[in-house]
Amino acid sequence: MTPIDQDLADRRPVWVALSTLFLDTDLTPDRLEEVAAVLAASPYSLEELRRIFFEEVRPVLERNLSTPAGVWDAFDEAWLEREIVRHRKSLLLRLFRAWSPRGFAWAEEWADLRRRVERRRA
Repeated sequence: MTPIDQDLADRRPVWVALSTLFLDTDLTPDRLEEVAAVLAASPYSLEELRRIFFEEVRPVLERNLSTPAGVWDAFDEAWLEREIVRHRKSLLLRLFRAWSPRGFAWAEEWADLRRRVERRRA
């Protein structure tokens, strides 16, 4: 996969779409379809999308879901990009966040999202 700093234009819409999964609101089928549409239109393979979700977006945003006053409408796109790039450049942050037990909780949601992307690309 192309390094983040050489691929921002293609990654931004994927990051923004995936970030909606971490808002402090219900994860509805309609929201999953909206995210799947953006992912399906991206140039990334399903494996690359999985890595973007689990290694770039999830580590930066998952704490929002456990915050009493979490973000519920949308994440600031400039902040999101800055935090993901900072996270990916920091080995210590990546190691610390990679071992989060919450990551396994997203396996079912990712499987559902993957199926939706596959259907759209078929």
